[in-house]
Amino acid sequence: MIDFEVQLTAAEQPFRHLRGSGLLTPGQVQDLRDTRPALDRYVRADRSTGPARRRYRLYALEIFDESTGLRPRFDEFSPPWQELIADVLSERFDEWLRASAGFTEHYTHRTCGIYTHTDGDFQDVGTGKLDKRLSISISLNPDWPSDGRGDMALWSGPSDVGEPVVRVPPLGGTCFVYSPSPTTWHGIVPVAPHRGLVRNWIGLTYYNKA
Repeated sequence: MIDFEVQLTAAEQPFRHLRGSGLLTPGQVQDLRDTRPALDRYVRADRSTGPARRRYRLYALEIFDESTGLRPRFDEFSPPWQELIADVLSERFDEWLRASAGFTEHYTHRTCGIYTHTDGDFQDVGTGKLDKRLSISISLNPDWPSDGRGDMALWSGPSDVGEPVVRVPPLGGTCFVYSPSPTTWHGIVPVAPHRGLVRNWIGLTYYNKA
């Protein structure tokens, strides 16, 4: 399903990250949207109160964790999702990522999950957990209105006052890759409420530590 001919493009501002588009065709993205897992299979993670840098709200469906032995139950997913998950966890994806991102280091384990943000869901500005070696997200939205918010926002520091340095809209088939460090300040802008918008994405993480 994934187009492994796509080349990731590096950017240095406000921190080094890579982006790519066209990993999936519009038809594939629509099929994934039409057959996405029912929301009652997800865990509602609501940490919208508490310390700054750690607040977020979303639905999470964890499907793979090499450190615990969690594996996808493919029979619980539609054929398009089976194909996508198999691709993301494949050796070919690992080879493509290493070649495109210049990722040559070893890692201890990987995790993968499917995530959904709906009305007002967000992720506070933070750097990402520093035990992560590499974090990859692929957006799965067939279309996204320009005023729908929900962008990945990249910042030059911990303050989210004003405009972010970079906004990455959650357009279907786009990929965002970064390696967490003390300067990788980013977050997800709250999805516009009362619009019925559903922001879908699949994420894969490589870890340095168990």
